[in-house]
Amino acid sequence: MGSQNLASISGEPMQFTARVLVVEDEPIVGMDIESILAAVGFQVIGPAASVSEALELIGTQDVDCALIDYLLTDGDAHDVVERLMENAVPFAFVTGLSRDALPKAYCDVPTVGKPFVAADLLNCVQTMYLKAQVA
Repeated sequence: MGSQNLASISGEPMQFTARVLVVEDEPIVGMDIESILAAVGFQVIGPAASVSEALELIGTQDVDCALIDYLLTDGDAHDVVERLMENAVPFAFVTGLSRDALPKAYCDVPTVGKPFVAADLLNCVQTMYLKAQVA
């Protein structure tokens, strides 16, 4: 998957400076997400491969938004999601699970399916970032 620049209204590539937590236990997928985000200026925190690692990063880093694989090496990401919600940090799932397989409490959470294309991932993060700026 290659990186793509998002075009602004003027047609120039948009650059972002938000800090995006990536929670992904598959190293290749985590590196791919990291390179896609970094190509347009996002600062990547992680990737964290486990719930415990993600919670540590949330506790020690400023996070503007997050991309989370729901199933991680040490369990599901429920505790990560709850901590992000407590801190009012917007997040989306990047998962191979169907929406029906996720807990019903998260039915409104944006989801990018695996395998993903860079444009879908970037659009998701861009939307979270811009909504957070307005809020």
